[in-house]
Amino acid sequence: MKILFAYNIVEHDNEYVSRMAEITRSIENAEVVSSLEEFWNPTRQYDFVFINWPDYLFNWRKDINEKDVQNLKNIFNHFKNQKTCIITTLHDEYAHHDRSDFRDRIFDICYIKCDYLVHLGEFSLNKYKHDPAYAGINHRLVYHPLFKKFDFQLDKQFVRKELKIRKKDYYIIVPGGIRHQYEFDYVMKIFKQLNLPHKKIMFLRSTTIKKPPRKFNKEFILFKIRELADKKIRKVYQYYKFMETSMLSKYFEASDLVILPRTDILNSGNVTLGTQFNKLIIGPDAGNIKEQLEKYEHIIIDPSQIENIDFDGLIKEKDSIKSRKKKIHEVQSDEVIKSQLKEIFDPSVSIPDRKTSG
Repeated sequence: MKILFAYNIVEHDNEYVSRMAEITRSIENAEVVSSLEEFWNPTRQYDFVFINWPDYLFNWRKDINEKDVQNLKNIFNHFKNQKTCIITTLHDEYAHHDRSDFRDRIFDICYIKCDYLVHLGEFSLNKYKHDPAYAGINHRLVYHPLFKKFDFQLDKQFVRKELKIRKKDYYIIVPGGIRHQYEFDYVMKIFKQLNLPHKKIMFLRSTTIKKPPRKFNKEFILFKIRELADKKIRKVYQYYKFMETSMLSKYFEASDLVILPRTDILNSGNVTLGTQFNKLIIGPDAGNIKEQLEKYEHIIIDPSQIENIDFDGLIKEKDSIKSRKKKIHEVQSDEVIKSQLKEIFDPSVSIPDRKTSG
């Protein structure tokens, strides 16, 4: 059973695909290849092809054109003529920003012309299963795998001392890159609603802020003054570039609360990651995220009603729950995901009539 993941697994990358490939390799008779080049120019015949993030197939390019769309249709038809089963995981419904007609079409092809559409939660499974546009496609639930590269054995007090976080500080982290100003503003609204003594908040990747070069000029000096004012007055801290996994592990372990900055997306791996660190998470009433937050007894909010939410009461109620880490290791274990994948690979399961991508 030959399986291709259309992805180049590299160091310092999202763990999702590498973990899925690892679990797939543990299935009897599974021969796994991970390569984007092999997707576009296959040198052998495959039984299954896994696609994640359609725009990754084009190296995250934003300027997708008609030729790109046709090339994707052609390679889909090649695999279908080879009787290869195409599996697409639904991470995002469309690109988070810089959408265009051609860019949307590569998502549509990957989702509508596949044989299996894999969902990370019941919400999207039920939504797409009953959508006529996706009739004839097999829909399967496969949970997000547990992270392995992070250090889950750290001592909280030790890392707080290392990061110069005082014992009395109520330390909040915001994982994931801040893609838009409204995400920053949304998190700050929540932060202001928290009536907690000694609260501090750390944005682990403020990608919307352009940090000027370290030069002794007006721009850099003004930036540093604003940064210092944020730290001393607003108690807001920001990191501007990619953070290594080892350092991310320390911030997760040192934290008292995690706030997800997204308000309108389908999935977030940070629910899994934060739960593995046994942290309380505040997240939106949206997509598959809602059911994941609900499953592990986190705080679910309506982003449009922040001013009316008793965050202090919710934190007091939920913070005493310490069984999240144990539960997620049962629900999203490698063995559970392996069994979900085996349902897809089972030759007795009929595959719908293959539609060409013309």
